[in-house]
Amino acid sequence: MIILNRFKFSREAMLFDSPLYLFKAFLGVMISYVVFSQHSIVGNDMISVLFGMMLSLEPVNISGIKSGVAQFEATILGGLVTAIIVSIAGVNMFTVPLAVMLTLYISILLDWKNISPVAFFTSIYMTQLIQYTGAGDPSMLLTFRLRIMALGSGVLVAILLNFIFSLVFYKSMVCKRITYLFEKFVMNVEHFESVLQSKDGEAIRQLKSEVSGLFTDIDFIYGHVNDLNKEKRKTETTSKYLVVISELRLLNHYFFDLLVQAFDETPTQPIEEAYFEDLGRLKIVMRQSVIDKDCVAFPQEVTLKGKTFFKIAECIKRMSA
Repeated sequence: MIILNRFKFSREAMLFDSPLYLFKAFLGVMISYVVFSQHSIVGNDMISVLFGMMLSLEPVNISGIKSGVAQFEATILGGLVTAIIVSIAGVNMFTVPLAVMLTLYISILLDWKNISPVAFFTSIYMTQLIQYTGAGDPSMLLTFRLRIMALGSGVLVAILLNFIFSLVFYKSMVCKRITYLFEKFVMNVEHFESVLQSKDGEAIRQLKSEVSGLFTDIDFIYGHVNDLNKEKRKTETTSKYLVVISELRLLNHYFFDLLVQAFDETPTQPIEEAYFEDLGRLKIVMRQSVIDKDCVAFPQEVTLKGKTFFKIAECIKRMSA
């Protein structure tokens, strides 16, 4: 049994629909291969087709389109820089690393925090998969054409799958994502209660990291739900989910403030007992919402530090609708 458990997805992976992602990836690779492997042009570069398709698989269609556009931008950058260098000096031990270096240099100038691997992959590609004209002459134009066509084919398959899957599964997707956020918040509150007793320094640092990391999860999920809300399936439900996620972010911010105050070496003021009562009530509400998926018995509002969060208590009612 222990060995079998090693092959099971974690609770978090299940809430992010990992089995569904695996199935979508399988379909994407199969469709791409069947449709394009025998194509007279695109079939010469199935690596770009499959790689581009996999990078564009997203739970929400708009997110996949954004990913595809970003790949095209990076491909154009790497392709143009390399084509210019190779056209002037050919392919040799100096031009290959120079093309990659200049591509990285421009990428850093444009956005040093987000350097796309697609850009330098294209730079390497343009020197290693050179296409030739009918006369046998190397052609950067034909090479770049192949790269763009292959990438576009893969992105097109991904967009089609993203649209179909999000159309069918978007309600359960949002439900699972918010359940994930609830469970993470409850876990952090329980960890907080444990650390209050132990006062262990390493545990305190870990807890602060987990609570601050939840902001990243919240923003990531908010981005997907917001993209979903922009699509033609925009409903009152998805709009209210955005309010729930926004409230949860503010709630986590207040919780982080309490965390810092509780473990401050020179606290300016003690934490009011009412705050701990609020946290305990929130923990119960969120845990029960995940277990029962029933909002009937929940309070109409929950509070922390004097701030009222109406939508949190109502959330599961919409999730189970």
